[in-house]
Amino acid sequence: MANYLYNVAPRDGTAVGLVVNVFMEPMFKNEQARFDVKKFSWLGSVSRSTPLCFTWHTSGIEKYNDVKDKEVLVGAIGRFTDSYLFPQLLNAFTGTKYKPVTGYRDSGAIGIAMERGELHGFCSFTLASIKSARPDWLEHRRINILVQLGLTKNPEIPDVPMILDLVKDDVARQIMFVMASNWEAARPVGGPPDISPERLVALQAAFMSTMKDEQFLAEAKKTNMDVDPMDGQAVQAILDKLYATPQPVIDRMIEIRAKD
Repeated sequence: MANYLYNVAPRDGTAVGLVVNVFMEPMFKNEQARFDVKKFSWLGSVSRSTPLCFTWHTSGIEKYNDVKDKEVLVGAIGRFTDSYLFPQLLNAFTGTKYKPVTGYRDSGAIGIAMERGELHGFCSFTLASIKSARPDWLEHRRINILVQLGLTKNPEIPDVPMILDLVKDDVARQIMFVMASNWEAARPVGGPPDISPERLVALQAAFMSTMKDEQFLAEAKKTNMDVDPMDGQAVQAILDKLYATPQPVIDRMIEIRAKD
């Protein structure tokens, strides 16, 4: 979809899309990512997300340091997804013993595998997704939330440590910042490059107006969808900072991403 939006879609403001989880693909030299995320016409983002590492309540893993003493099987959708990369980075920089298990088609399948004891836990599923798809996990304390993986501490779980507080090495902190930035504008809406400035300003204003619309907010509440919007300029600022990351830091991420 991002490739279509960038290369094919009309550039008159009639085509926009939810460009999710692709911010870093050009950075990682993914040949399938035929776009420059900094050149999209960003309207804004519906919300930021708080990705988490957590374990099932029967796993025996209750705190983050427990993962340093015992191998913890976590589900992963594929080798080049956050569900695989987050555990690998945590192992490299904090001494944990996560073992990503690939082959699950989506987060729902990972959740089912965890519930039936096939896995110990999951890294990268967000708090908002849990509230929407698996609220009973929180209501009945069926998961142990070990660490927050975003840039901003979620006020709903103030006692859960943030990964940026656990890593001290400068390169490690830069890498975790890159990973967390991908979730800071978690539901970004954008159009193709070169939309006229006047049209883009109108679309950005319409987007932010929608984020305050009572009917929209009521529908979002029904599905437990978080609405914490940022405007298009804020999305662009995140991307500008993300792509200012020194190349050696990116190379280290690519190296870790390729490890078995």
